[in-house]
Amino acid sequence: MAAPSVLKPGASTVVPASMPAISQRRPGTDAASKRFAIMAEHSISVLIENSIQIAWDFLERSGEIEDPVIASRFLCNSIELMVRQGVGNRLLLSNRAITAYQHFKQQRQAV
Repeated sequence: MAAPSVLKPGASTVVPASMPAISQRRPGTDAASKRFAIMAEHSISVLIENSIQIAWDFLERSGEIEDPVIASRFLCNSIELMVRQGVGNRLLLSNRAITAYQHFKQQRQAV
């Protein structure tokens, strides 16, 4: 038999009566959300690091890196910007960063 549902005061949706209100949740809930935030930060930093490494390896093997400092800053900044915009696929990040770096390099040589 399903748990009875109730419309809690101030709520616009029906929730199961067995579901505790936000203020009544167990203390472990806060700890779990903090652990998730730490894991999310860790996974984002790993995503950025892996994407930069893929792009760097490709550019290095193709002989396109002339100044390692400029190349590393460019790749880091472009990949970080894309991650902030919501891109989460490391191959997409690295491929877009490679293309952007190649365009950047062509523009610098044209000047």
